[in-house]
Amino acid sequence: MSKVLPLRHLYLAIPRHLLVRPPYQPPQPLIHSDPTQPMLAFLVPLSLSPLPPLPTPRAAPRPPRRLIPQATAVTPSTSPAPSPAAPLFNWYDQWYPLAPLSDLCPTPTRIVLLSTPLVVWRAAAAWSVFHDRCPHRLAALSEGRLAEDGTLECAYHGWRFSPSGACARIPQLGPVRSPRACAKALPVLERGGLLFVWMGARAPRVDETPHSLEGDARARFVHSCFQRTLPLCFSTLLQNVLDPAHIHFAHHGFLGDRAQAAPIPIRVLSSSAAGFTADYDAGNVRLRFLPPCLVEIVTSTGQSFLYYAVPVRAGLVRTIAIRASARRVLFRAPAWADHMRRNLLLEQDLQLMRTQQEAMRTDAESEGRRDYSRAWGAYQMPASADRLVVEMRRWLENHAPEGEEWFAFGEGEVEEAGMRMEGHVKTCAVCARALKSLDAATVAAKGVAAGAAVVSVLAPEHAQRVACLVPTVIAAAVWAACARLRRGFE
Repeated sequence: MSKVLPLRHLYLAIPRHLLVRPPYQPPQPLIHSDPTQPMLAFLVPLSLSPLPPLPTPRAAPRPPRRLIPQATAVTPSTSPAPSPAAPLFNWYDQWYPLAPLSDLCPTPTRIVLLSTPLVVWRAAAAWSVFHDRCPHRLAALSEGRLAEDGTLECAYHGWRFSPSGACARIPQLGPVRSPRACAKALPVLERGGLLFVWMGARAPRVDETPHSLEGDARARFVHSCFQRTLPLCFSTLLQNVLDPAHIHFAHHGFLGDRAQAAPIPIRVLSSSAAGFTADYDAGNVRLRFLPPCLVEIVTSTGQSFLYYAVPVRAGLVRTIAIRASARRVLFRAPAWADHMRRNLLLEQDLQLMRTQQEAMRTDAESEGRRDYSRAWGAYQMPASADRLVVEMRRWLENHAPEGEEWFAFGEGEVEEAGMRMEGHVKTCAVCARALKSLDAATVAAKGVAAGAAVVSVLAPEHAQRVACLVPTVIAAAVWAACARLRRGFE
């Protein structure tokens, strides 16, 4: 019986010559009989002609760059074209007007600016502006109240903040000195009857001050100050303010006359990242656009107009209009009557601008653009009267970045902002007081009319009944007049 070897000894049974590795032999090159012919050429039939060379691939043609159409009848600008390497405009490191000081109340008020909710309140003799969120649980500070010690108290858990934003008291903890428990305060400035706020992350420099009529001898007397929130895009409202040609048609019979429409030669005097300056009407009207949102118009008759288009959020813009002059006006209509007139003026343009935005939205969606407000490729502007709109578009394309939320068009939730009550009366102190007085007069007229009517019915004599009819008719007329006047606030 043979002995079985373990597996580890099996190699002993293999012949020794099979265990020796053969010496390394380098590969030999293939030898071709005809070195002038390519290898494997014998596999190709001789009757076939060689294949033509493949065409060199060409890059797809680039689409033509969309340029701003230049009007042939427009007076050319004397200002140099901006450099392509010019820095983009920073929308946050700027001063923005929040509201006229006369329309602000000391109690905490919520105001939205650049899609950022803010709370405005006043303690002692200074205004304060915070981000409208408590650092504790992010509740809105605008729902709070002014405490007895001059601090802003959050309505959720009672945290209190000083005008500088420091946390002054936490009822559940006691005195606190944690910087994380502070509200985010923003720099504010009172100038020209407006409250300005700095939205940037860095502190403003000394030379960075907002432009206003303060200290301007041509605007010593301010005749009106008006604000209203409109359901429009920020750039749509700016183009409307920069368009003098629409006045005779959109405001026919109110501010203009169609029969007086004529060419308007406009000259652009200077243009840069800091805005542009132009004049028209033979130099009698000078206009300046000062970023981020101001259009200033000065006439040779001594009148000055400031138009602010303050971006609120997508589809909402707040307009602040100031009219002033170097002369005192002896007779002026009540402020609420002037505001009613300005509301009517804006509403004549509002519907036209809304239809314009809908057309731009359709064009932008067909082009695949996200920024609807810049879908202006279909504009046809051959007249010199369109020069300011062309310059505004050029400034936006050269200096302002795309994609900011407030350049977008709003949806259905901003429709109610187009109403006078929501867009103006509730935020205007003058009109709110006038409406309150009007409602009180309406109630009084109703009471007098009803009482006089009852007395006239119960009077025993005919003469007494006739005498009571007179106050009834007068009170009813006052009632009807108040009802008609109230519709102007709605």
